[in-house]
Amino acid sequence: MIFISWNLSTKKKYEKSQDRILDQMRDVPEVSGSIIWAKQIETQLDTYIARVESVLGKSWVQHVDGRRLHRHSVLFRENLQPIKIFGKWVNECKSLSRDVDGKIFKIEEDMMTHTPYLSVNFDQKNIHQYSHVS
Repeated sequence: MIFISWNLSTKKKYEKSQDRILDQMRDVPEVSGSIIWAKQIETQLDTYIARVESVLGKSWVQHVDGRRLHRHSVLFRENLQPIKIFGKWVNECKSLSRDVDGKIFKIEEDMMTHTPYLSVNFDQKNIHQYSHVS
């Protein structure tokens, strides 16, 4: 039953975890953070399963509770899948437009102070992607 309570506590996903907040403070890309988080959860799951096996023996899956626990662990592991997270990110990167319409730089004027400033005509998603890849 420890596994079930642990399972419920990790179902909130990376996006709603405190790990994400810490990663943002450390400037860890969100995709990297979610993959690292999923791998850490998988490692914890492997540790818990090894503990169950050491207590119940190699045939723990044969027991009624063991089958149920095994089914829950398999379903939980399927929800993590860091490869899917990475694949989704790769597809998003491929779909981003790298074209720039018009001039790249534009000099604008602050409406309140009438001070000129330089603005960049570039998609924020591209800037975000390049900062995490390079």
